[in-house]
Amino acid sequence: SLHDALPILHLLVTVLPQDFPRLHNVRVDPLVLSFAAALAGLSVVLFGLLPAWHEATDDAHPMLHEGGTRTGAGSRTMRWRSVLVVSEIALASMLLVGAGLLARSFINLQSAPAGFRTAGVVSALVSLPEARYAKPEDSERFFRALLSEVRRLPRVASAGLGTDLPWTGYDENTGFDIVGRPTPEEPSARFHVAAPGYFETLGIPLESGRLFTEGDASDAPKVLIVNTALAARYFPGESALNRVLDVFGDKRTIVGVVGDVKDSPADAATVPALWWPHAQMPFPGMTVVVRAVDADATGVLGDIRRAVQRLDPDLPLAEVHTLEDIAVAANAQRRFVLALTGLFAAAALLLAAVGAYGVLAWTVRQRTRELGIRVALGADRRSVLLLVLGQGLRLAALGLTIGCVAALASGGILRALLFGVSPRDAGTFGAAAVTMLLISALAAFFPALSATRARPADALRLE
Repeated sequence: SLHDALPILHLLVTVLPQDFPRLHNVRVDPLVLSFAAALAGLSVVLFGLLPAWHEATDDAHPMLHEGGTRTGAGSRTMRWRSVLVVSEIALASMLLVGAGLLARSFINLQSAPAGFRTAGVVSALVSLPEARYAKPEDSERFFRALLSEVRRLPRVASAGLGTDLPWTGYDENTGFDIVGRPTPEEPSARFHVAAPGYFETLGIPLESGRLFTEGDASDAPKVLIVNTALAARYFPGESALNRVLDVFGDKRTIVGVVGDVKDSPADAATVPALWWPHAQMPFPGMTVVVRAVDADATGVLGDIRRAVQRLDPDLPLAEVHTLEDIAVAANAQRRFVLALTGLFAAAALLLAAVGAYGVLAWTVRQRTRELGIRVALGADRRSVLLLVLGQGLRLAALGLTIGCVAALASGGILRALLFGVSPRDAGTFGAAAVTMLLISALAAFFPALSATRARPADALRLE
């Protein structure tokens, strides 16, 4: 098929984020391909005919009168070509700054602590059918038995249960009241359910107090665990331990404070969150999290599946992931935007370099007489080299200035995609400027080198 005949599509599907809409339906439409080919052909014809028409209609008398050089028409052509090169360099500079900002943001994102363990952890969702697990105690009994089974597996270092996993888009909120303390705002937090072993398996650190234990049963005192963000926001400068929150009409005591985990790796701050024990609020759908004794956590999936089937042969595992896969997927969109911007920046750099080279090479050919006379009058090769090189760098400097100003003005567009870097970061702008100037200097060097070979005899021959 046409789709299989274009390997670039396979590459495109690979770099696109997994949640990209209709990712698996990406195809090459023959009609769209034909339109693109026709448009490209039309562009070539138009931009090829215009110079040809210009050359065919140009008056040769001024050229002959001036001894082989063009004045009016040549100057106009030179100006338009210079404008084109400046525009290309400005666009390339703007894209280069954007790519640099996204690259720095991605590096910051990758190096920032996740707040939880990703290596060696696998997860799977187990959903209990309501027809066979109608009562909350039935759900609690099944998951308690499942945890016991999984923890006995030889390749399992630790295991736990939770209603959700970090960085998976969970955003359920609930309001609550702080017992004995009025607040000027209406407190709210992400609400979660977890069983013993959940925080230990994910490596979410305990900051103070304790984690859930088997003693937090349905008939035990009602307790909560909160994150550091909730403790800092609603109990600033004091301990949140032993404070009582009224959640869903139940008064629950905070027994532990755990470290913060953001909803998404690029979020500016962590949302306040709270957890209650699964035994005290059973959910029919829970995610099993398992840390394996070896680095390859996927090896225990078969053991987990068999443990589930021993308890209920009709229950499947769903949403099976490693935590490393989840972390990669959470950064997929930014990785794709970075790759796309980098590709556009590279294409723009190439066009700018080719444009600068073309303009300067054409200029050297047009100025053969002038350069030859300069050499005849005593100009050395170095001065001729600097003359042409300076012309190219002036175009580059003008385009770079316009591009940087445009990048500063449009910085707000990228702000939502940046992490740990300002859209006006001086280091990124400086690196982009140096890169652009080096590429422009390289594009100008070869025409400048050609100009140093201008000979007085060539100038006299044109007279």
